[in-house]
Amino acid sequence: MVTSMDILTVELGSRSYPILIGQGLLRDPRSFTESVRARDVLIVSNTTVAPLYLSTLEAALRPRRTVATLLPDGESYKTFDTVARILDVLVANRFGRDCAVVAL
Repeated sequence: MVTSMDILTVELGSRSYPILIGQGLLRDPRSFTESVRARDVLIVSNTTVAPLYLSTLEAALRPRRTVATLLPDGESYKTFDTVARILDVLVANRFGRDCAVVAL
């Protein structure tokens, strides 16, 4: 059961999308999987969080194609170089503009 969830909507007209923030989202995958309409999903996580939750998230997103990219943990890695690395993963996996990016 989801203990709390906030939904922020990025308003872009017909291209608007939700950002779900909350505790317990992975315990009830239906709480977020309906919001992920894309066939291809990039999961961005770090080396601390991924071992705990990545496999659960990937299972919840089936049958979508998921690719995970793991970043080092820490504020010092939140840089434009890291953004470029994420974009490289999207390009290398031929993700289109209709893909979803999930932060874990």
